[in-house]
Amino acid sequence: MLSLRHRIALTLLPQLALLAVLGAAGVFILRLLDNNVQQLGNRIDRILRENYDSVLYMQHLDEALERIDSSFQFALAGREEQARDQYRDNGAAYEANLLKEEKNITLPGEGELVGELRDLTTRYRAKGEDFYRRTPRDPRREQDYFGDDGLLQTFQRIKEVSGKILRMNEESMEQASAEARATARQTSAMARNSLIGFAIGLGIAAFLAVLLAWQTTRSILLPLHSVTESVLAIGRGNLDQVVTVKSRDEIGQLADAFNTMARQLRHYRQTDYARL
Repeated sequence: MLSLRHRIALTLLPQLALLAVLGAAGVFILRLLDNNVQQLGNRIDRILRENYDSVLYMQHLDEALERIDSSFQFALAGREEQARDQYRDNGAAYEANLLKEEKNITLPGEGELVGELRDLTTRYRAKGEDFYRRTPRDPRREQDYFGDDGLLQTFQRIKEVSGKILRMNEESMEQASAEARATARQTSAMARNSLIGFAIGLGIAAFLAVLLAWQTTRSILLPLHSVTESVLAIGRGNLDQVVTVKSRDEIGQLADAFNTMARQLRHYRQTDYARL
């Protein structure tokens, strides 16, 4: 037979076990949410950084390309010295950004476009060098610039390919942003479901706590109430009191001691009556 102490302990154990399960589930869910958010943040940060760099490289490359194209027009307009300086300075900027983009290929199909851009650049540079090797007033310069497969057409082709690379990286950034929003919604839904689960778990824990407390209180207070009523009856002179307690815990021992006391009191009274 369990003692009163053990019964109280057993009453608390299910609640403690349930709270431990809820706590462990809470820690697991919080760690899962934290890992998801951290992984998403790292992935999006890497994608945005790589794509953003490619967008910047293409923008700077296009700016340099525009100035290179302007240099040919300056040369045709008779401003030779300014044209050569602009061609040289912006050619270096163009090449620097193209090299950076070649080292930052991250998307499917981007490598093919960058390879095409490199081929066009090689042709464009060769045509530009041929252009500036001619004398300033050489009429063939106009053919070099405006002719079929000339500098102007190659310039337009480079603009087209660089625009594709730029748009490809912009679309990847937009997709990463959409994925971030979707993951944020999933994380929010998971957190909301977790809160609902915690609320249900706490409700169950509260219900069990009330039920077990009621049962424990009833099993303790009813015998104590019976002993109290019997003590009061003895105080009023009624010694024919017997407390019925089936348990063998501390309350059962108290009831046995009370019954022994009542029996002895009845014996003493009978002995006194006999003497009288």
